[in-house]
Parts: sequence; structure tokens; C-alpha cells
Amino acid sequence: MIVFLVILNEKDLKRNTDEQEKKRVGVDAQSDATNPEIETNLSSVVSSCPNVIEFELISPGCSDRFTSHEIIDQTACKYINFVADADIEAISKWKLLERLMLIRLKGLVHGRSLIKIAKSCVHLRYLTLVYIGGDNGNPSCDVALCESLTNFTGLLELRLEQPRLNLNCTFFTALCHCTALQRICILSLSGKLDGKCLKPVFDIIPKLTYLQVSTDVRIGEAMKLQRDLIKKYRCSQRPVLMVIIKPYEKVGSDTMFEFSLPYKHFSEMCCWRSKVCYSPTGISCIL
Repeated sequence: MIVFLVILNEKDLKRNTDEQEKKRVGVDAQSDATNPEIETNLSSVVSSCPNVIEFELISPGCSDRFTSHEIIDQTACKYINFVADADIEAISKWKLLERLMLIRLKGLVHGRSLIKIAKSCVHLRYLTLVYIGGDNGNPSCDVALCESLTNFTGLLELRLEQPRLNLNCTFFTALCHCTALQRICILSLSGKLDGKCLKPVFDIIPKLTYLQVSTDVRIGEAMKLQRDLIKKYRCSQRPVLMVIIKPYEKVGSDTMFEFSLPYKHFSEMCCWRSKVCYSPTGISCIL
């Protein structure tokens, strides 16, 4: 059983007699987890709930980097590993989708499904992608990710965590197509950061007020880049600009930051959260 969190829009809510706000949909998969041809039937979820506005799909055993807290038991679901690009592509049929969270999908081989989603889900405003293509990274998925960013023009918030994603000119050129972005969080365990290519992002994305980058960068280089960006771009148009550039490491206290930011607010800004374990309001049972 694979469990998705699906949040419906007003049109779907009117069809529910109890006017429930959230709906969880379970999709049965074949019992033989060794069969690589297992179908997850995500397309049936899409066709059954055509007006979804928020969707998240999270692999069991995955934890947030900044809390180190496993949100789902490691053995909870075997079939998530068989969710492939063809399954994820079905998400592109949700024309009203506003929020999307995809976490630790090992079955993605080329990641071209992200491009289809970017082109079709024009109302998408909040996107979280974590370990797409496997725990050790997938160069093909990273390439597809960059291409998809050129079509995510309406995004307000973006959070990426890819273990080997290089933050170079190719990546930042693609990111600059997302001109509506206000908050960006990027984590890359062993990816390299090109600071010269990062600076123009603030010129092209006028409403960007929060940027956090944690990657394979030396502390001295990171601190200098952070200071330079804040000095140049914190002005009357961006009075609350927050820039955090640090080596990829465990974060747990305010002392990690040169510019004071209480950890509670830091967590609210950049840590991804699942709603799978939240109790829906107004109903007594979970479907």
C-alpha cells in the first residue's frame, strides 16, 4: 500500500457531504515487491481526483536534514521504490496544482517527468524536491531538473536537496527563469558552488528575500559571499533580506549563523514538512 496525501480544491470539497478539507488516498500495489514491473497506479489517483491543489509523495525512512527525524518507518512501504518517471508524469494532469513535494524517489531514471510537470502545472507555487533519482544522486535527473526550472516561472518557494547537484552557471541560469521566487533553499552534499554565477540571481529575481545554500564550499569563501550579497542587495527594496551560505553540515543552533536568525524561524523557512501524519480537520477517520 502506497499512501499519498492529496488536498482537494473547492470544487472537490463541494462534492463531499462532510466538506472535509483533506483526503488521503491509498493505492494498492502488487504483493510481490521483487517484481520490477509493479504498477503504482498513480494515474488512477490523478483521474479520480482531477482538482488536486496540493500533493506530496514521500519515501519511507526519509528524514529532514535539519531535524534528523525520520517521519516514516523504514519498512512501512516497499513499493515506493517502483514509482518511476511514467508514474510521476501523471501529476502533470493536475492543472490546478499549487504545492508539490516529492521526497526520495529512487525509481526515477531520467527525471523527464519533472519537465512535463513544469510545463503543465502552471499554477504551481511551492515545490520541494529531495533526493530525486536515489540517495547517491542521478546526473540525468539533475539535468532534467535544470531544464524543468526554465518552465517553473510562477514558483514562489523552492527547496531542493540533491546529493551531487553542482550549483554552477548552468543551474543558476535555469533558476533565473523563476522570476517570481521569494524563498530558495538548496542543499547539496558534494556539489560545488560557483559564487560568481549566484550573484546575478538577485538582479533577475527582484522579490527574492530568503536564500539558503548549503553545499561543498569552504567556510571562508561562504562567509565572504554571504557578506557581499547582503551588503549589495539588502536595501529599501529588500529590508528583510536573509542570505545563509554554509558548508553542508548538521545545523542545530543559532551560533551557526553569522547573521542572527532564531532556529525556529530558520526551520520554518527552509525545512520541508510532511502533512501525512496530520489529523484532517472535521473528520473522524482517515480513508
